[in-house]
Amino acid sequence: MTKRCLILSLAAGAACTTAAMAQVNDAIPQNAIKAEAPRDYSSRVNQVVWGTGLANGGDWRGMGATLRRAGDDVNFAPGPGAAGNIALNAAFFATVQDAAGTDNSLDYKLSIYDNFTGWTLGTFPGTNLLGSVTYVLPNFNTPGFITFYDAPVAFPGGATITVPDANCLAIAEVYTTGTTTLHPTIYLVGRGTTASIVNPGSSNNDRWADNNNDGLLDAGELFGATAPNFRALYLGLQGDVPPPPQPTSTDLGTLGDAGSTQNGALTGGEPVKWYRFTLNGDATDNALQFLDIDTEGSVGDTAIALYNAADGSLVGFQGQDEDSGSGVNAQLTYGVGIRAATGDGRMYNGRDGEVLAGTYLLAVAPGGSSFAAAYTVSVGAATPDAFTLNLKTNTNGTALAPSVTPAGPEIIQDYGQILFPGIGGAPWTTPRQEAGFFPFEVCREASGNEYIDIDFSLSTGIADVIAHVFDSNGNLVATSDDEGTTNKPQFSFGNTGPRPAFGAGLPDFAGQNGSLPNGQYYMAVALWNAAPLANAATAGRWHVRPNSGSSLDVQADIYTNIQSCGGGCPNITGIPSCAADFDQSGGVDGDDIGAFFEAWQTGAACGDVDLSGGIDGDDIGAFFGVWQAGGC
Repeated sequence: MTKRCLILSLAAGAACTTAAMAQVNDAIPQNAIKAEAPRDYSSRVNQVVWGTGLANGGDWRGMGATLRRAGDDVNFAPGPGAAGNIALNAAFFATVQDAAGTDNSLDYKLSIYDNFTGWTLGTFPGTNLLGSVTYVLPNFNTPGFITFYDAPVAFPGGATITVPDANCLAIAEVYTTGTTTLHPTIYLVGRGTTASIVNPGSSNNDRWADNNNDGLLDAGELFGATAPNFRALYLGLQGDVPPPPQPTSTDLGTLGDAGSTQNGALTGGEPVKWYRFTLNGDATDNALQFLDIDTEGSVGDTAIALYNAADGSLVGFQGQDEDSGSGVNAQLTYGVGIRAATGDGRMYNGRDGEVLAGTYLLAVAPGGSSFAAAYTVSVGAATPDAFTLNLKTNTNGTALAPSVTPAGPEIIQDYGQILFPGIGGAPWTTPRQEAGFFPFEVCREASGNEYIDIDFSLSTGIADVIAHVFDSNGNLVATSDDEGTTNKPQFSFGNTGPRPAFGAGLPDFAGQNGSLPNGQYYMAVALWNAAPLANAATAGRWHVRPNSGSSLDVQADIYTNIQSCGGGCPNITGIPSCAADFDQSGGVDGDDIGAFFEAWQTGAACGDVDLSGGIDGDDIGAFFGVWQAGGC
């Protein structure tokens, strides 16, 4: 992404309400709403365009009276605002920082000028001042995230301002807090270069240039800056523009529960095929309904995107896909999950969001294509070829089929059988708005003196993690959110004898989650908030709905003192100090002899009763010494 990128998106008016401008612990603005539905703006839609950051390197709070980037040459093209005469009805700021800091208590004055094509140092750019507004901003001290300031602000007197063509200039001046005095070390002005458009019309969640997909905008990603306390201020403008015209499409009518399969061909003359259909019901978790779209059976490499017919916005968290199906096939999945994957593809788990009843347009294009708002398609390099398009749903009331067990790419790490001392986890970077599954097997109940503890303290410090444990039938067993290290889960099953936490002031591991019977389990992990289907009507689906736009590293480590799957090892950590009741039945009897010899013959660590460091004949004597005495 270049320094001068301007990313454009279509958003509902609700996407710019006061609530939408509140602080969010996500690395992207939450323009993508959870449920998409056709929206009527009386033949108008609100288009949001994001300008570049106000800094071009270093910490702009103290860089002196030098040139700084503002909202230079803001351009509403190539979306529906490209025709000109855009009525700007709102403006707002978002800030980003990648290091701890609290000095962000300055006021900002935003001025909008029309017809900006260039300027000379010392002159004031723009032909006419269209309007201005002053923001009084609160302190910002949450590292690593974007925070929105203020609701959209209408321009002077509550009126809109009109930009007479597709371009305008936004000038932001920084003032000492609570005054009208320009901050002595900062002058923020525009610069007269033409803004380059990256993915014109894009509403892609990567609009903030998070190149390494870790959920943070670090200095290297923000214009190559290297200063340790980098800050950036982003400007958002909202314009009232005509809705985009719909592309010519094949009308599939109302999509029935039997689904629809369409065969077509992409050609050099027609590289994009459009289909229009209507959903009769909501594809949402609560409705227990879904919408799955894929290109399985296609000859060539394909990409697809789903659009809202009312305003040309992409539907759901991403709205587009290329390779989530088997091979090079595309897949989009909305609503409740989960359904089996095809081949090596992803499972159909509703990860793309939820959609409401209404009319939608679907684009099919060659692999490598990218899609943006206003039905914008940048055709990829894959050779156009024959394709098969499959649409499946139950939004007309057909009962939802039973769920399948998490498998394939949805499994991030399989811990296998959990035995002493436990299993170390591997760092995993959470995808945005997705959960990953971590299966593990308990071969002997964690209860009594035995325990299984799960810790997330080695996850990235700022990651706000939530985890859910499901049984082999898909039913929710336990949930943990903030019980452990800051914003981290912590599970503790079985033994209530406290085991030290991983940090001062944190709760001990003390069996807070109760016992954990033998069986296969699946732990779903995501960033907060990821809600599972957990009530009686929706149990048994392993379904989790994450909504975080961040992407951060998570690690889960499992600790246990269960030493074998049989009855041979004691239910305490390490080697017993008194091995008479070897099977921990509560009494000293003949069963203890069998349990001891099972451990001794197999070389289990707990067979070293005399604590000599090895398993030999002396352990037999040590065991029978305490057993014949009836105890220690």
